[in-house]
Amino acid sequence: MRNAGFSISSFLICLSSIWVLTGGNAFAQGNSSNPIELGNKNVKLYLGGAIRFTALTASARGLPTATPFYLSPKLDGQQSTVSLDARNSSLYFRLIGPKVAGMNSGGMIIGQFSNGNVLSGQYGFTPGIAFAELYNDQWRFAFGAQADLFSPRAPVMVDTFSILGGSGNPGNSFRTEIRAERTIADVRHDEKWKIGVALSSPQSLTIKPDAARVLEATGLPNAEGAILWTIGANEAEKPSIWLKRPRLEIGISGVSGEYRTVSSIGAFQPFKTRFNGMALETGLRFGKRFGIQGEWYRGKGLGAYLGNAIQTTNATDAVVSGEGWWADVAYYWKPNVHSHTGYGSDHLDRNRLTTGQISRNATAFLNVIWDYDAVWQFSSELTWRKTEYVSLTNNQGAGLMFAIQMKF
Repeated sequence: MRNAGFSISSFLICLSSIWVLTGGNAFAQGNSSNPIELGNKNVKLYLGGAIRFTALTASARGLPTATPFYLSPKLDGQQSTVSLDARNSSLYFRLIGPKVAGMNSGGMIIGQFSNGNVLSGQYGFTPGIAFAELYNDQWRFAFGAQADLFSPRAPVMVDTFSILGGSGNPGNSFRTEIRAERTIADVRHDEKWKIGVALSSPQSLTIKPDAARVLEATGLPNAEGAILWTIGANEAEKPSIWLKRPRLEIGISGVSGEYRTVSSIGAFQPFKTRFNGMALETGLRFGKRFGIQGEWYRGKGLGAYLGNAIQTTNATDAVVSGEGWWADVAYYWKPNVHSHTGYGSDHLDRNRLTTGQISRNATAFLNVIWDYDAVWQFSSELTWRKTEYVSLTNNQGAGLMFAIQMKF
């Protein structure tokens, strides 16, 4: 994709990746040259999406069942599961508008066929991304629902729904925000700096980490920031390069905010607490087919950002804290056949946890992805998960997922 920046998982489902700091209209350029006709002739609309079917068999009960983020406490007796699912199917709409003060204008809507709370495992339709933007080669200003600027990198998995969320990979959730981004490019050395800042809602559009509590805004937005340095982004677009990544990427991002916790099951006093996090990310490509990437983060109260094993507070409303990391290795057997293997883990500070909370959550994976053509993709993935609890029985088990996807 042209002018690639912070890579993030698609709306947990729909596209293998989109670029947050883009400054271009690559979504429109990559589709039909004939947009859908609208009442407003000054705006062009391009429609796309994917029908995605997954089948998962697992030896331990995951939550949610079809694409688990973690395992439930171990059950007595048989606990294996089988799940057939299509919640990963999606639609996206790309809008291209007229020039505004010399800048390009546009917008995007991406939605998936799952309930707004992705942990519920229910069907619905959730437009996780819905923003308008003004952009040129140096600046981008966006307003609306977008993917987190904090910790944008993600592993390449067949399970594009959870992508190690709660297992070392925070971010990759969605919230309403206003964002400004700056690109500084050295064309001669194929080097870029991308800097982004955002004011965002404390409430995620897709993650509700604690069913017994309601997280409310206190009147202040979250502050998010990210810096990414890349070398070799233009080289990655060459046909001879199979793994479409820059030679080197180094990023740092952070988030800070506060929320008010209100119990939904009793008349308790509201409790206000601050949360924050910092993430370091990197990616390297060696030659045309091999690469590694990974991330380390540290923070507290990051449940709404898929961090801290998707937990925010303990039973006494004290904020939980911890750290996590993930890494994956990519290898392209052919231009359209590739494998990825990786591991991620969240470790919580146990002295801040109470009975029933997750103290550690880990996931390992190995997959094969076959891009048969521009429309069809076939893939399979073997996973192993382990979830440790405070004063409850730990659980671990393997899973095998098959996926078929038709893109349009």
